[in-house]
Amino acid sequence: MKPTIRIAITTFGAALPLICSLSANAEVFKSPIAFNTSIQTPADGGGVYYAIDLGGDLTGCKDEITEKLIGHDDGARGYFEIMATVTCADGSFTYSVLSAWGGNGFTSGGRVADQTGRFAGRNGRVMQINGGAAPSDANNGTLDVSYDLIMDFDDA
Repeated sequence: MKPTIRIAITTFGAALPLICSLSANAEVFKSPIAFNTSIQTPADGGGVYYAIDLGGDLTGCKDEITEKLIGHDDGARGYFEIMATVTCADGSFTYSVLSAWGGNGFTSGGRVADQTGRFAGRNGRVMQINGGAAPSDANNGTLDVSYDLIMDFDDA
């Protein structure tokens, strides 16, 4: 039986119940992410490509990311699309994310696909939370980006 988490969301004075379930056998992986945009290179088909060595629960894994940014208001807000592949010694998977940024940073969510090894045959989700970017201390026109990458897998 799946444990149920009940959260009340208040919108315009009305409480709406939101029921979330997480499989009892869900496996959650967390990795803090921090990088400078100077590691990005042009990607085939537009956007940028970069690779990050993951930490936390995914230490030893590599995240290869292709990202397209669509900015508005001179970059003050906009959205981004990510297609990525995470490769670990004991399996791999791809994920896609669609998100937006603005004055309060960014938060995103997406789906996992194409799993192999220990991730094969499992449902997977991904989220990026507590995201932000700030001008680099090097004052070279790049940004320091950070967020928490969280992925969970449960049996299909």
